[in-house]
Amino acid sequence: MTPDDDTRTGPDPARFGPALAHHAWRLSGRIVAGVGQLLLWILTGIGRLLRPVAARVADRLTGARRAQQPGPPGAAPPA
Repeated sequence: MTPDDDTRTGPDPARFGPALAHHAWRLSGRIVAGVGQLLLWILTGIGRLLRPVAARVADRLTGARRAQQPGPPGAAPPA
């Protein structure tokens, strides 16, 4: 650093002014929001995958039994 650097006036040599700072701030907010959306999507998928497991565990803990339908799973009940 030379003594004439202290007396320099004019634009910032790195060009990091208020406009760039504002743009960087908005971009960082969008990145955080995007990561949050991605995590929400992942957690929603995990919740959907684990819902049947949680229902079975809850049934076993409470001693509840689901009514068994005759026939293969997914078949329409007899009318």
